[in-house]
Amino acid sequence: MSVSEILTGSYLRKDYNIAVRKAERVLSQFRWVPQRGEVAKLVAELNAYLISKRQPIEFQDVVIAASFLFECCDVLLTENKEHFERLPNLKGKVMTPKEFCETK
Repeated sequence: MSVSEILTGSYLRKDYNIAVRKAERVLSQFRWVPQRGEVAKLVAELNAYLISKRQPIEFQDVVIAASFLFECCDVLLTENKEHFERLPNLKGKVMTPKEFCETK
């Protein structure tokens, strides 16, 4: 989902040819996680939790959170911490890129 979001933004630029190539170069440094049935089930669980708490977030962010949890990642980088911190199992694992760089 993150890959789709980043590439969508790149394609929306006037200089999309250059932007897409740059984005692909950056994204190639990471392992792309395929969306599988197990992740889809976790998406449903997280989405249901958020809806029941009347704190829904964008669907793509739920997919990102589910992928993060399924892959047992250490840190979720985002400019939108508030959305992700609505999920109790993400508390303390969400950082902005600036916060992450400050820990190094």
